[in-house]
This record gives sequence, C-alpha cells and structure tokens, in this order.
Amino acid sequence: MNPSRLKEHLAKIHPDKAGKDFNYFKSLRVKFGKQPTLSNMFSSRTTLQMDGLRASFNISLMIARSGKAHIIGEELLLPVVSEVLRTVLHRPAAETIKSIPLSNNTVQRRIDEMGNDVEETLCKFLKNRKFSLQTDESALPGNEALLLAYVRFIKEEELSQEFLFARQLVTDKGRPRSIGHPVRDSLTALGGEMPKIKSRPLSDRLFRQLCEDNGEDFHRLLLHTEFWSSLKKRMLLSVQI
Repeated sequence: MNPSRLKEHLAKIHPDKAGKDFNYFKSLRVKFGKQPTLSNMFSSRTTLQMDGLRASFNISLMIARSGKAHIIGEELLLPVVSEVLRTVLHRPAAETIKSIPLSNNTVQRRIDEMGNDVEETLCKFLKNRKFSLQTDESALPGNEALLLAYVRFIKEEELSQEFLFARQLVTDKGRPRSIGHPVRDSLTALGGEMPKIKSRPLSDRLFRQLCEDNGEDFHRLLLHTEFWSSLKKRMLLSVQI
C-alpha cells in the first residue's frame, strides 16, 4: 500500500495511535507474537501428555524395582507429587497429576511392556552373538515353581550377564492322580497295624512326663517288649503264606 494511504488509514481508522512512535508499534508486534495460537495450544497439550507418559513409565519402573504393591503409585506417589507442586513450586497440580496415569492396572501394563521390550531387544542382540545359558529354579510364596534363565555374553569387550526370562513350571501332569490310589491303599493297609505299634496318646504323654521328672535320657518308648513276640508270629505267618 502507498505510504500516504497508510498514513491516511492510520489517521482515520486509528486516530488514537496516529501520534505514536516506532517503538510503540514494535512492542505491539512483540505482544501479538506472544499470543497463544491454536497450534501452540495443541503443541503444549501434546507435550504435557508425552511428558506425563514418560513419567508414568519411569515411576512404574521404580515401583517394580522396589518390589512394592502397584497400587502405591495411585495411593501414595500421586498425592506426594501434588503436595510438592502446590507447596514448593506453587503451581496447580490438577492438570499435571491428570497427565500421569498410575493406576494398578496401568502400572502392571507398563511393567509388562517394558519387560517385553527388554526381552525382545536382548533376543535380537543374542541372535548374532555367542552366549552361555544358565537355568535355575525358584519358588514363590504361593508354592509356585519358576524356571529362571540367565545369559552371559561379551559386550564391548566386557563380560555381561542379563536376565532372560522367568517361566512358571507346570507340574500338574497327572502324577498326583496316578500315585493317589497306591498311597491310599498302602495307608489303608497300614492303618490296621499302626495302632498296635504306636502307643496311646495319653499313655505316651504320661510316660514322657515320668521320664522328665526322673531325669531320664529317653522320653519315649517306641516299641513295647511284649510286642516283639507278636511281631515275630506275624512275620512267620507271612513267610508261610
């Protein structure tokens, strides 16, 4: 546009700014450039979500390393972060806390994803490397058997050892059912003979108390002397049969 037309436009349309100097218009340009745009708003929102996702993975890894229950992230860690933001940094914590998912299922899923990624990366590395495999067996408190596998290999001229996998050992192959009947039959056969060998509980307690009162070295009489003759007769009878 012609400069004369610009001056005419400024005087007619913006009379309050007609007498302003160049620095005033320069400051207006700077303020206009700092105004939030739609693209900037979406970009900041995306950045916040990505940072929250990264924080969720990092915190889930810390929970896995500590061995604590997964629910600790939602019940303890998020309230702690919220308190720090409000008290120390004086920033609103609602938006930040909302961007960090740490529920029980989310933490479990994050740990599984990181474990699968590490296992896949390690397997790709071992495809073109020589390595040694070591297996071990462990048990969980619930009486579950685990097969643990470790690998050793040379990486960057140093010996490295990594945990490869842990698999639950399936032990129910029908063996308990197959040995159940013979064991039950044997116990049934012995059930008739055990009362003849084992002393009565009341007599056993009284005999033990008597031995303790007299300072005896032995507190239990396993087989009574009168039983030996009966046992000999039973053995001879079984041999004759």
